[in-house]
Amino acid sequence: MKNYLLFGLFFITLFSCKKDDSAILESPDKRLNMTLADYEKHLVDTEFGWIGYLLTGTEKVHVFKMAFSDKNRVNMSSDYAKTNAESSYILRALQKPTLIFDTYSTIHIINDPSSNVSGGEIGEGQITDFEFQFIRASQDTIELEGVLNKSKFFLIKAKSKKELDDSFNIYQDIKNEYNKLQTYFRRVNVGGIDCEININDANKRFTLKYLENDELVIKDVNYFNVGNRLRFFQTIKLGDTEINGLNDFRYDDQAKAVVATTFGGKEFVIKEETKPLKYEVNVPKLWIDWTAASGYVSAYEGFHANGSDDGLGLKTLAGFRRLDFVAPTATVSNHVARIVASTNYGPIFKTTINENGIVIFTQTGTSGTVPSAATDTFNKYVAQYTQPEGYYIIRVKGGGTRDQIYDMVSVSDGKAWATWAY
Repeated sequence: MKNYLLFGLFFITLFSCKKDDSAILESPDKRLNMTLADYEKHLVDTEFGWIGYLLTGTEKVHVFKMAFSDKNRVNMSSDYAKTNAESSYILRALQKPTLIFDTYSTIHIINDPSSNVSGGEIGEGQITDFEFQFIRASQDTIELEGVLNKSKFFLIKAKSKKELDDSFNIYQDIKNEYNKLQTYFRRVNVGGIDCEININDANKRFTLKYLENDELVIKDVNYFNVGNRLRFFQTIKLGDTEINGLNDFRYDDQAKAVVATTFGGKEFVIKEETKPLKYEVNVPKLWIDWTAASGYVSAYEGFHANGSDDGLGLKTLAGFRRLDFVAPTATVSNHVARIVASTNYGPIFKTTINENGIVIFTQTGTSGTVPSAATDTFNKYVAQYTQPEGYYIIRVKGGGTRDQIYDMVSVSDGKAWATWAY
């Protein structure tokens, strides 16, 4: 009952223009009904609808567009189901006031036990929820948490039709500014602590690494973006500093840095660096073992090089789908850097790890037949791999075979990299 009273008092404050002592004197049941009615009013009273950001148990971030009616109906689309569909919702008092999507809808798809439907594990889906407790709210933001799986779910009120329409691709504004930095490795000072920073668009992961007693400490969180802001699903604590998100990304040409501000108003200056803060020399062996356990691993975005996400032009190849790094087999004793396109082909490499944990690739042959139209791009691809300085292997995410992610970064200048996932 304490939770009900707290939420009731909050909404009295949020939605009343003047103090109304009579609400405090009402019975608990009546106050509870008033709270639920206020939540419904808050959900319904928006001109352009809500943009929802859901973090699943598999650490995927999905974006939704939602418009609620006062008839317990909701129109919904998502980044994985972009056709608008109507379903129902209800508000109920469980342990806390709870938003329930009570008929099979867009948000249920990713929790479907069929992996072909959800894109998750068989019997589990992406491990999310369709019943959400209200945690806190303001005029333009509602924070929710799943009842069963504790999925984080934020609803942000759309400020315009354009913001709503752009919500599935809105990271591009930040990405354009952030990618003006050419190197993979980037540094920022947070409260006097020198940190390596990584913002991974594909996996919506924000990572800070720093040294403590010469040991590498890694703190990372999932994020979503609203306009030119990054908002974190969890808070990063670094010494006395707490970071919940970043505002106003912009590239400062004079400083040769990307400048943002924390939600607390502190400047956040990100600069280029060619080397890691501290290199984990054991990680390349983990990457090789993971590749062997998987059979092959994939880089779906190709190579970032020459200041471009597809700097080698691999996506221009006919039927390009991805890059694979294929473990040795009974018929091919070395690794194959396979290009998966209309036909499959790629260089064969002897892969060695030197005493400094640097991976060196030496071409020993070619698998498949390289189409004549792909020759120039293929040669650039081989040249990129076989740089004599080799590659750092950076662990982005650990876990089971399906969960791991690694980045392969050029030692020569830190300006070329590929991201490997299952």
